[in-house]
Amino acid sequence: RREPTVDFVTKHKGFVYAQGITIDIDTNIEEGRDFNNPDHRRKVAQTMAELFRVDEFDVSPASLTSAYIGFPSKKHAKIALRMLQGKEVPTTPIELSSYDLSTIPTKDTTDLDTTDLDTFLQDTIASDSAILQMRNLTLPSTTNYSPTLLARTLFPADDTPTHSSVSADDIFITPNTTLIRFPNAAIVEQLLACPDLNTILNQQLQGPLPPGKLAVFAAEREQVFHQFTGPNNFSVLTKPGNNLIVDGDLPPKSFFLSHHSVAYLTNLPSSITPTQLTRFFQPYCVEYRDVVGSVHMCTTTDDRFTGSAYIGFDRPGERHKAFLGFSKHNKKRQLGEWVTMHPVKEKPLLKGRRKIDARPERSEEELLDDLQNWERFVDPSDLRYLEDHGVEKTILDDVFLKIRYQNRSFGALDQAIRTERLEDSVDQGGQYKKFVTMYVQTLKECMTTPNNPGLLTEAMFEQGEEVDLTLFDGPRKFPAEKN
Repeated sequence: RREPTVDFVTKHKGFVYAQGITIDIDTNIEEGRDFNNPDHRRKVAQTMAELFRVDEFDVSPASLTSAYIGFPSKKHAKIALRMLQGKEVPTTPIELSSYDLSTIPTKDTTDLDTTDLDTFLQDTIASDSAILQMRNLTLPSTTNYSPTLLARTLFPADDTPTHSSVSADDIFITPNTTLIRFPNAAIVEQLLACPDLNTILNQQLQGPLPPGKLAVFAAEREQVFHQFTGPNNFSVLTKPGNNLIVDGDLPPKSFFLSHHSVAYLTNLPSSITPTQLTRFFQPYCVEYRDVVGSVHMCTTTDDRFTGSAYIGFDRPGERHKAFLGFSKHNKKRQLGEWVTMHPVKEKPLLKGRRKIDARPERSEEELLDDLQNWERFVDPSDLRYLEDHGVEKTILDDVFLKIRYQNRSFGALDQAIRTERLEDSVDQGGQYKKFVTMYVQTLKECMTTPNNPGLLTEAMFEQGEEVDLTLFDGPRKFPAEKN
């Protein structure tokens, strides 16, 4: 879609984005409806202005079926969204007919002024074939549709032999009309006699939000960086930018922040469900995907699915693997022929800001080792010293394990990612390491021997009096007395 001009954005205070109209313009096959034609754009603006009861200059056409509408205030925009959401609007149905080849004069296709349409028609006449003409056919909003893709959508390989005989070379696409060549006129007449053909074409090609029912979305100016403020320039001030963000153009903030990376799917069929999307992307993910938390289906305010969805990935590299798998045709067809997948890009971080770290991924063996192996933080000679003075290792095992379970400062909070730790300047697990080191050192300093009784014990005896430790500990052997 075409974005509005800066003058349009700065002129208005409130905005909505609406789609679903059909402009009635009589054109020939080759010209068709052209958004670059100023008369066609004006027709879009006039149609939207009449629906929203605004001036024509308060409408900025975005495509032949959609536009941005500006209002003097956000309140007016909210009222328009609520009143016109889902409104029935006139639409031009798909017109099916047999193309009359009898009026086409014979022409040499090698001439320099021969068009692609001339070549298609002359080849049809030469092969004694027939053409089904479809006017007012609105293809999905994707830039990569082609005769091959249209042929696979309308006539899949498992269809009847008559229909599956249509190839990409038998389809000619223009902006407003599609011509399909069949081996003979009988097949065309048979298709025209089918009462459900028009309905089938709408279901297969026009997506969850076909023309005829207005879909209105809230839109607002994007917020861009203005300046740093507050103590030590910790806070960021923003200001309105010159681009409009439509509801659904970006994933919800909480969804975006809770995933390492996000992908955006468009042109999904209306029948798709979050469970189906979850199962499709599960093979590319390490952890079990959450149906509720890792898929966001974009809907209108009246709960109509727009055909777009955001997919969240928790681990680095998962989105890339999903892209590689999605590019395989057999995998892509599980979702739909017209579905496209795009990465959701992140804005460059402001100076002094750091990206949130990825959540750690560890095996069961690594988790148990981190929980129980406190000895990696201690000098082995210190452990031998404590054991010589009666402090067994099993005692320390119980102490440190209980600390990890009962004190979150040395457990979950210490193992969290940087932005969720108590001190983001401390490495992951750094608080627990510091505690173990200090605890062992403190134990060493508290050990009493006849040669080093400590100041507290010495203060309990007269100056020059022999310190008798048996008064406190009873008779026991000290390391110096052992063989």
